[in-house]
Amino acid sequence: MRWLFDDEVKRVYSVNRKGILEELGVDTDDIFLTTIEFAKGGVAHMENGWVTPNGNANINDFKCSVLCTKGMVSLELSDHNLIHEVTEEKETVPDILVSNMVFDRCKGLSYESIRDFVERLIDGKEFRVSLEDAKKTAIAILAIMKSAETGMPVEVEYE
Repeated sequence: MRWLFDDEVKRVYSVNRKGILEELGVDTDDIFLTTIEFAKGGVAHMENGWVTPNGNANINDFKCSVLCTKGMVSLELSDHNLIHEVTEEKETVPDILVSNMVFDRCKGLSYESIRDFVERLIDGKEFRVSLEDAKKTAIAILAIMKSAETGMPVEVEYE
């Protein structure tokens, strides 16, 4: 969201829920719903969830809508309509974001992001995301977690 807004997070308010994953032995939250206020006045609502029905055609359900004063951008990357496999029994929409096989090698946004990070560790080239940028994102995420824990808005302080 910081990248999309080209701005710093000023304040967050978040709620979370646990239960489904804990019952499966995974000690983590099921979902966070967060309102993010930015320094220049922008506001975002962000949902991060780790539970979808088993029948979901894609592992990642990725949607993003940005409504601006003079336009908007909408991304619907989980139902991309790029590939549909249809048989007499079912329709399958392969997940090109996370697990797409190309020439017998995993491809997709998640795999390529991790692969690029590992390659930078090996080749010593500059990372695509700076340490400072990663730090600011981590601080904003910690504020989201604190807000969910306390039930109160949290001011984000980078220093």
